Amino acid sequence: MVVGDRTYAKELILNLEKLYIPNFVCIYKNPEDRTIKSTISFISDYNMIEGKTTFYICRNFMCLKPITDLNYVLKFFKQN
Repeated sequence: MVVGDRTYAKELILNLEKLYIPNFVCIYKNPEDRTIKSTISFISDYNMIEGKTTFYICRNFMCLKPITDLNYVLKFFKQN
């Protein structure tokens, strides 16, 4: 999940499309948009950290701690 700047979300998705990641789903949450909460209720628990675009990586019903570094996220998916 990406919360924050749409540019970072788009950059992340464009880079991850180059990798083979089975069952990968990416949700973008605009912090200003309140309507998505009615569609995906759990999304309200995920927020930006210190005003930075924040990435949440979840696997097997568990999430890593929030990440604000796009390069770290890309490295994570390339290595896993």
